[in-house]
Amino acid sequence: DPSNPIKGASIALNATAQSVAVNSGYIAIALSNSSDPTQNGTIALYTASTTPALVTTFPAGALPDSVAFSENGNFIIAANEGEPSDDYTVDPEGSITVINFNSSSPASSVVTQLGFESFNTAALTANGVRLSGPNASNPSKDLEPEYVTISPDETKAFVSLQENNAFAIVDLTGSTPSISSVIGAGIKDWGTG
Repeated sequence: DPSNPIKGASIALNATAQSVAVNSGYIAIALSNSSDPTQNGTIALYTASTTPALVTTFPAGALPDSVAFSENGNFIIAANEGEPSDDYTVDPEGSITVINFNSSSPASSVVTQLGFESFNTAALTANGVRLSGPNASNPSKDLEPEYVTISPDETKAFVSLQENNAFAIVDLTGSTPSISSVIGAGIKDWGTG
């Protein structure tokens, strides 16, 4: 009853929950590093019940900002923002965590960390990707994955790179997931009507 919500369950966490996703009896929670958000975080997996229990955890990159299940529950994907410290003395790499999820044996799920090392600054800029700030010449550090959505057929994931005005497209069809491309989102001149 939306007019009279009732608390169903609670989970005590020792880190900040950045995002939560639920699918087929499981809750995935993206957790930042409890002592330093520029360090790698985790994806904690709980049972979705009136008394949620921790099932397992998966490693993630720095500041996992969004986590999503694919529609059929075969993948859990996190966008790891890699946000720098305020003074840029620490600027972790942005990354994407792809968990090929085994619902019958979650601890045996295969985890792949995807980074942007293979992407060239000039090519990204030519494709409309915004690179700026102290690490503009290093896409691995400048690209900041923010939000994940997964195609219903589980062949692709689309990850927004908000600060970069771009999207990363993840290919989920091969034996190992990979970032197939990074594309600019384009611009709109609101001054021209």
